[in-house]
Amino acid sequence: MKLLLLSDAASAHTIKWANGLSNYGCDVRIISLNNFDSSEYNPEIEISVFNIASKLKHKSSGNYLKSLYLLSIPFIKRQIKKYNPDILHSFSLSSYGFIGTAVNFHPYLVSVWGTDIYQFPEKNILTRKLTRYTLKKADMILSTSEAMKQQTMKFTSNKVSVVNYGVDVNEFKPQPGGEKETFRIGTIKSLEKIYGIDFLIKAFKIILEKHPEKKTELIIVGKGTQKEELERLAAQLDLGERIKFIGYVSYSDISRYHNMLDVSVFPSLHESFGVSVIEAMACAKPIVATTTPGFNEIIENGFNGILVPPADAESLALAIEKFMNDKSLRDTYSANARKTAEEKFNFSKNLSQLVNYYELLLRNHKK
Repeated sequence: MKLLLLSDAASAHTIKWANGLSNYGCDVRIISLNNFDSSEYNPEIEISVFNIASKLKHKSSGNYLKSLYLLSIPFIKRQIKKYNPDILHSFSLSSYGFIGTAVNFHPYLVSVWGTDIYQFPEKNILTRKLTRYTLKKADMILSTSEAMKQQTMKFTSNKVSVVNYGVDVNEFKPQPGGEKETFRIGTIKSLEKIYGIDFLIKAFKIILEKHPEKKTELIIVGKGTQKEELERLAAQLDLGERIKFIGYVSYSDISRYHNMLDVSVFPSLHESFGVSVIEAMACAKPIVATTTPGFNEIIENGFNGILVPPADAESLALAIEKFMNDKSLRDTYSANARKTAEEKFNFSKNLSQLVNYYELLLRNHKK
């Protein structure tokens, strides 16, 4: 099966899907509008880049830059003619999805990923029309969660199917380690306002004030626009060496950082799914997360994690304390988290689901 993926080649999601499909036996090509690290990909995957930003005389952003994505259409059409794929699959509705619609190749599948269906359509009348148009023209629509499916159905009468974005449970797994003097709390997430990292920092301050005798550390892994603001908050709260901002880490290193932690915390204000949570669960980490639609599909409160209201540092602190003070509780939740990841969010099963949808799409297209 020859697959042409329109997607950001620098995205960890693209890397995992492309490598997984290639390992499954599919012939995978990618067209990206951004540069990428080729070492992250299987060598047999061919990737073409149409770097719009490098073609502009002045830096642009937002909807203006997205409109310039249309410049890539002739390039993509040439690549389609050269490769002659069986299926064209766009990952992310708001940019690659619309471009995929514009090149007018079928069968065409579009996957919604999160902000492209939650935030992009709400910007203005034009973005809502583009969203509806792209979904109308797609031969198949996929979502990574039930919550995201329901959001997508607000903009289309076409069927929306769910293929979860799980993890490789052989790559993300518990790593043996001895007893540690320091109790490590942490999160691996983009440093954006929507993910509520500031509430985690405030919760950590509460914990330090209540338990000054305990050796505790907060580890924050990720990059984003809120980095400087979060560092200022940490300085204002006088957290000093007790908090560490690691920054960006490559996908191959993420499992190692999950395994450094004693409890993984995800204080998102909104979440459409939450792959980082599943990665942490696969590494057998007890979870503290917020009651957002995406997390509610993953976390069973009182079984594999503790759910608290969003934007509530006090509740975050109390939930983290429960795990700090009770190793037996940590061990129970850790085992349940790993079990959930293996049974419900195993990427190899998700990959089989996706290939089954590809085969269904091809059968329907030939009718």
